[in-house]
Amino acid sequence: MSAPVGLPAGLDDAARRRLILSDRWIGYPLAAGTVARIVELLRRPRVSRMRSLLVHGDSGMGKTLIRLKIERDYPAGFPVVPCEAPRPLVSLQMPARPDERRFFAHLLDALGAPPRPRDTLHQVEIATIKLLRHLRPAAFLLDEFQHLGAASARDAQAMLNLIKFLANDLAAPVIGFGTDAALHGVKTDRQLDSRFLKHPLPLWRDAPDFADLVASILAAMPLRDTGAGVDRTLVRTALQHSGGVTGEVFHLLVTAAHDAVGAAERVTADAVEAVARGAWRDTGHDIRREIA
Repeated sequence: MSAPVGLPAGLDDAARRRLILSDRWIGYPLAAGTVARIVELLRRPRVSRMRSLLVHGDSGMGKTLIRLKIERDYPAGFPVVPCEAPRPLVSLQMPARPDERRFFAHLLDALGAPPRPRDTLHQVEIATIKLLRHLRPAAFLLDEFQHLGAASARDAQAMLNLIKFLANDLAAPVIGFGTDAALHGVKTDRQLDSRFLKHPLPLWRDAPDFADLVASILAAMPLRDTGAGVDRTLVRTALQHSGGVTGEVFHLLVTAAHDAVGAAERVTADAVEAVARGAWRDTGHDIRREIA
C-alpha cells in the first residue's frame, strides 16, 4: 500500500513528528507570488537607477522565511544577464540601532570579510565599497528594514543616502523586508521612496486565499488520514485563533499535526482549539523540548 500524499514511506511516528516540526518551505500562493516578484525584479537589466522593492507586513507574516527562500534557491548567486557567472546575493539584517559604522560592520560580516575596528569610518567605507565593486553583487537583501526608525534623524538620513549610493554605484536592487513601520522610513526620502516598489503582506481574512493557505500547510503534513480535506469550521477556527498572522497559523496547524501523529492522524477544528488553549496532547515527546 502506497503512502498518502505528503507522507514519506518508511517513517515511524517519532520521525514524522520531527519532520512536522522542521523548518520547511511551504509554497502557499501569497509567499510564492512574493518570491516570483523578487525574482522578476532581479532579472531586470542593470541600469543606473535600479528599482528596488520593500516587502512589508506585520511581524510573523513570513518576510524572513521569504528572504531565506531566495537565499536557498540561489546559493551560488543570481544569474544576472549577460554575466557569465552568477553574482552573489548580499543578505543581512539591518542593525538594531543603525548607523553607518554598524551597517558596514554587518555588511563586512555578511561578505565574510574580517572586521576593521581600528579603521576610521572613511577607511571602512572605502574598503567595503572596493570589495563590493569586485564582487558585483546581484542584489542586497536587507531584513528588519524598520530598524531605520530606531536611528536618530541624522543617522537615518545617512543610512538612506548610503542605500541609494550602493544601489546606484553597483547597479544592484535593494530588497527590503520589514514591518509596515518601514514604509515611514522610506517615505522620509522622496527620491528613495520613488525607487521602491511596495509589496504588502496583509493580515489574512476569511477569504478563499486563506483556505488555500490552510490547505497548503495541511497537505505538507506527513499524516496518514488525508481524506477529510479542509472544512470551513477548521478554516474559521484557524483564522480566529491566529488573528490572521501567518506565523500563528503555522503554529496552530503544525502543533495540531504533531499531536495527531499516532492518534487521529488528521487535523481538526477541535485539535486547533486545543492548541489555542495550550492543551497539547501528551505523546511522550514534549513539543516544547523538540522546538528548542
